[in-house]
Amino acid sequence: LGTREGEILEHGTGRVLGTHRGYWFHTIRQRRGLGLAGGPWYVVAKDPERNLVTVVHADRLAEHRRTRFQIAEPSWIAGPPDGVRLEVRIRHGELLLPCTVELAGDGAVEIELDEGDTGIAAGQFAALYHGEECLGGGPITVPA
Repeated sequence: LGTREGEILEHGTGRVLGTHRGYWFHTIRQRRGLGLAGGPWYVVAKDPERNLVTVVHADRLAEHRRTRFQIAEPSWIAGPPDGVRLEVRIRHGELLLPCTVELAGDGAVEIELDEGDTGIAAGQFAALYHGEECLGGGPITVPA
C-alpha cells in the first residue's frame, strides 16, 4: 500500500494534532504508535477518502461507546438465531460480550450489546456464541 501522509484530527474540534503515514496503518481504538503529545489518544474514526484519522483523548473515550451494529452477510453453522440472547466476540482475544440478536428482512443481523464498546468498526469480524458453541458470524458492515 505504501505511504501517504494525512492529518490526525481531534474529534469534536477538528484541530490538527499531527500527521500519519496512511490511515490504513491505524485501527479503531488504537492507542500506541500515534506519536501525539498530551495523550493518551485513541483512534475513533478513519476517513479513507480524505486519508484522515480522528482521535479522542482518553478522558472522552467513553462517549464513543456503541451498543448496536450490523452484520450484512452473516455465515451460519446451523441456521440463524433470532431474538435470542447470545454472546459476541468482536476482536481477537477479547471477552465475549452479552447481546441480543435480531434478523433483519434482508438477511442481515442486528446486534445489540448489553453494554457499549469503544472498539467497534466496519470490517472487523464478529463471531456469535451460545455458551462455548460458535453459531456463526461475519464482518461488521454498518456500525450504528
